[in-house]
Amino acid sequence: MKNIKSILIQARSMCYDLKKNNRILRHEDFKQARLEADIIRLVHSIEKGLSICNPRPGFGIDKIKRILAMCEIYSKNGYSNKECLLFARDALWTYLEWNDKNNFTNGDLYLIKKLYGDLFGELPKSDDVYGGMIELNSDDFKFNINDIENLFETRHSIREFSGEAVTDEEIRKAVKLAQRSPSACNRQGVRVYSVSSKKYIAESGKSLEGIGGFAQDVDKFLLITAKQSAYGLFENNQYIVSASMFAGYLTLALHAYGIAACTVQRSLSYNSAWENFCKKNNIPGDEQIVVMIGIGKYKKTTKVPVSKRLNLNYIYRNLDK
Repeated sequence: MKNIKSILIQARSMCYDLKKNNRILRHEDFKQARLEADIIRLVHSIEKGLSICNPRPGFGIDKIKRILAMCEIYSKNGYSNKECLLFARDALWTYLEWNDKNNFTNGDLYLIKKLYGDLFGELPKSDDVYGGMIELNSDDFKFNINDIENLFETRHSIREFSGEAVTDEEIRKAVKLAQRSPSACNRQGVRVYSVSSKKYIAESGKSLEGIGGFAQDVDKFLLITAKQSAYGLFENNQYIVSASMFAGYLTLALHAYGIAACTVQRSLSYNSAWENFCKKNNIPGDEQIVVMIGIGKYKKTTKVPVSKRLNLNYIYRNLDK
C-alpha cells in the first residue's frame, strides 16, 4: 500500500510538470523568452561554425535565415530587451565580413545582406562586442596556480556567519563573474534572485525543509532558477545542468569575494510553495528553482565539516589504459 501511494504521488507530480512544460512551450506569455533563447542559441551556432579550422564558405545559410526571421518577429512585437538583437547583429556582421574576405557570394548571401541592413540599421552603436569572434593568446592562460588551488581547497559550506550584511554590489560582482560558466549553446537561461532570509522564511512556507536549522543565521538567500522556456521539447531536464554549473561557479566567485556560502538543494518539481513565492515576487512562471545558496560574511573563525573527499582513484579512471 505504501509503494502504491508513493507511485501515485510521483505520477501526479510528473503530470503536473508535463502540463506546466507544455504551457511554457506554447503559451503566448512566454513567447518573448522562447524567441530570445532561440535567437541566442542559433547565433551561437554560427559563432561555433566560424571558430573551427577552415569553415566552409556560405555555411549556415538556413540558420541565418531563421535568425533574421525571428529577429524581425522580435522587433515587430516591440519587446524592450534588445540584447539578443545585438548578439545577432554583431555575430552576423562577422559572418558576412568573413565570407567577403573569402570572396564568397551567392543569391542567398545577397538577400541576407539586404535583410541585415533593414533589421539592424537602427540599433544603437556600442563599444561592447556582442557577438562574433575574438582571438586568444596562450599567454592569456597563465595563472598563479597556487592561488587557484587555494581558492578551491578553502571553499567550504558555511553554516555560521558574522551577522554583517552582504551588500547588493558584492553579490552583483560575484554573479557577474559566475556568468562565465558554460551555458548550453550560450542560452544563458539562468536567473538569480537575492532575498533577505527574514523575507524568504516568512514567504516560503514548507519549502525551507531540509536546511538543517541555520536558516535564521543566513543574511540572504540567492535563488538560482532556470528558464525552462529556453529549452525545447526534447531537452527534458537540460535546464538543470546549466543552472547547476552556474551554481558551482557562483560558490567559488562568492568565496573569492569574501562571502561565506552554503548550497541548499531544492525540489525540482514545481510545487505550490514555489508557485506562491513566484506570484508574490513577480518571478516569471517559466522559471524553476534549481539551487538555493545561503550567504553571509565570514566570522573570524568558523567550524566546518571535514567533508573528506573520496580517493581520486575511486572516482577517476582513464579509459585509454
